[in-house]
Amino acid sequence: MPTASALLPTSVESFTKLARFIEENKIALFTTVTSDGTLHSRPLLTRDIDLAGHALWFFLASNFPKAEEWLQGREVGLAYVSSDKTGGYYSVSGRAQVVHDKGKAEELWTPGAATRFPTGADDPRLVLLRVEVEAVEFWDSP
Repeated sequence: MPTASALLPTSVESFTKLARFIEENKIALFTTVTSDGTLHSRPLLTRDIDLAGHALWFFLASNFPKAEEWLQGREVGLAYVSSDKTGGYYSVSGRAQVVHDKGKAEELWTPGAATRFPTGADDPRLVLLRVEVEAVEFWDSP
C-alpha cells in the first residue's frame, strides 16, 4: 500500500531531505507548460544543489533566445525517482531563472557535459537554469 504523500512548503528540513535524495538520484524530469497548455517534460541532470538558496541548478541547451525569455520566471515541475530498491519519489515545484554566468558554468562543468556541449563551458548553446524550489512532495513508495 502506498505511503501517503506529504506536500511541504520549502523549509530547511524539506529541502535538506530533498537534497540528500538528489545526491543519489540526480536525473529529474523537468516539466514546463507550452504556450498551448501542453505539458512538456525532458530529463535533466541536476548539476548543483544550493542549500542556502533552496535552489537546484541545471545545464540547458538553448538554440533560441526566445525560449530563454519564455522560460524566465515560469513555474516548472521536477520529478525525481529513486534508482534503487529503497524507493522514494519526489515532486518539486518552483520557479525557473535563466542565468548567463560563465564562472558558474565552469564551476558546474564535468567531463560528461561535453557530450552535449562539445566546446565546453564556453558553448554558446549552454544556458544555466536555476530553479528556486517552492514546494516539495514526496512518497516512500508508489
